[in-house]
Amino acid sequence: MPGRRPGVIQLAERLFPDERAEVTVDVVPPPLCRTLGELQAMRTAGLLGEGALGLRLNNGSLLLREGNPIKLEVRGPAYPSNLRIDYFTVDGKVLHLMREGGQPASKLPAGTTRIFGDPANGQIWNAGGAPFGTELICVIATALPVDLGSRSQVEEASDYLRDLRRALREANAPSGQPNALATLLVKTAP
Repeated sequence: MPGRRPGVIQLAERLFPDERAEVTVDVVPPPLCRTLGELQAMRTAGLLGEGALGLRLNNGSLLLREGNPIKLEVRGPAYPSNLRIDYFTVDGKVLHLMREGGQPASKLPAGTTRIFGDPANGQIWNAGGAPFGTELICVIATALPVDLGSRSQVEEASDYLRDLRRALREANAPSGQPNALATLLVKTAP
């Protein structure tokens, strides 16, 4: 990835010749890179789409310090949806924030916005500890429930993504109600 920065700068300079191009490139660790690649493969296969789902962390901040509360504002698509909220860590694990012990997914009415991780709603999510770096929060909205069975709250991201891909492939989204994906890259620090 570091070798691509000059090419991105040259492209920006060609597209915007009257402005000085400023390019910030974050290098993500291999486990997270594989996660992003798998999510992109699901998009390419038509299993997930973007645009119909909004996601914002802690009123716009993308920095999480150890022990900080995590509050997610999720704006749902134009149809009632079932949500999966997952936190992919720098070391290749995934923490399921909304799916514990086979409980049903959280439901979001059509076109509404809801805050998750709010102590007022009985949800307390705090940023974890080391290792620190770039991590990923992922929200998936589906019109129909996607059953992945009972899973550990923390598991290997590769195992989860493999099973998620299979479950999305087997589920038939209703016409006009595609599965939607929203992601945020966050920085974690001590």
